[in-house]
Amino acid sequence: MGLKKINISTWLPIAMVLLAAVSLTITSFFSYHDTREVLLKDAELRLTGLAADRRSKLDLWLEGVDKELETIAEASAAVTALEFFLCVVGAELRGFCNCSTSAAVY
Repeated sequence: MGLKKINISTWLPIAMVLLAAVSLTITSFFSYHDTREVLLKDAELRLTGLAADRRSKLDLWLEGVDKELETIAEASAAVTALEFFLCVVGAELRGFCNCSTSAAVY
């Protein structure tokens, strides 16, 4: 049964269905790839924005900690306490302490 023996009432609907299927497949393929690229770029932008937001929050937090440390370091009581702490730790490590303030603790 060759192509010549099929009448047009059978051949025309088959040709139309095949043409529709091929064009639908091509359109779906290109649409999928375009949408995929758009979604990937959107996700990249969102993640970049999130990273920048977290970085700025971390920078603000670090600036706050830095200011607090500067304030504490300027206080004479903090300097004295730190010197005493280092003296006590040094004494513990060496087995003795020759700090004048260590007598009050021991």
